[in-house]
Amino acid sequence: MKPLKILTYNLRCETPHDREQAFFFRKDYCVERILYEKPDLIGFQEALPHMHAFLADRLSAEYDLIGYGRNADFTGESNPIAIRRGSVTLTSYSQFWLSPTPSVPGSRFEIQSNCPRICVKAEFLTPDGIPFRYWNTHLDHVSPEARKAGAELILSELAKEDAVRKLPFFLSGDFNDTPDSLPLRAFLENGAHPLADLTNGVGGTFHAYGTREHPEQIDYILGSAGTAFRDAHRLTGRKNGMFLSDHDPVTVTVTAFPGALN
Repeated sequence: MKPLKILTYNLRCETPHDREQAFFFRKDYCVERILYEKPDLIGFQEALPHMHAFLADRLSAEYDLIGYGRNADFTGESNPIAIRRGSVTLTSYSQFWLSPTPSVPGSRFEIQSNCPRICVKAEFLTPDGIPFRYWNTHLDHVSPEARKAGAELILSELAKEDAVRKLPFFLSGDFNDTPDSLPLRAFLENGAHPLADLTNGVGGTFHAYGTREHPEQIDYILGSAGTAFRDAHRLTGRKNGMFLSDHDPVTVTVTAFPGALN
């Protein structure tokens, strides 16, 4: 199969607290780096409506964006997936909320923060016709229990999809937790659809615009166990003092799906 390059990218929502690192100042660098890297699929997090609109416009020559806001009226922050035109074919997509009622817009777990959390799920075909799933999420930033519940809910939704047709699966996102945490263990140790951390060992991703002495990895790309891949790494560096975000985006290139699932 043709290699499939996936990127997970927490944009950091626009806030005046970031001063010279606010998205307004970084946005051209963000687009420039994306167009240079040319990932086939991008899972964004923390895209406020104007940020979503900016990316949809500035990337429109090469990418289409899917996904919508997390609030009850479909406004607010989103986790859109960007699809590089001509690299894969989108066959379906939808969105669910990390809550006891995942189909109810704006719903959430009682134990989490006030922020609704969502997962965008999509199915694609590779150029040679192999179907696969790619989902993108952002787990709660306050409650470890909510992060674990969110991970378990995603696995439950995946099990429903697998019951209809089991496909190679990829999940990207900001999990707001470290590799030894409960949500990671839930993803990696589940028995129904074992997953592997394709970004294991890339190093700390959350650096708070270079202010953290010991950044921790909280951004991941997971894939079905047995996925063949290469070149997992963080996108680092600055341009004119600008970071890409307060997180380093992370990318991996998938070279083959698990043979049993092809």
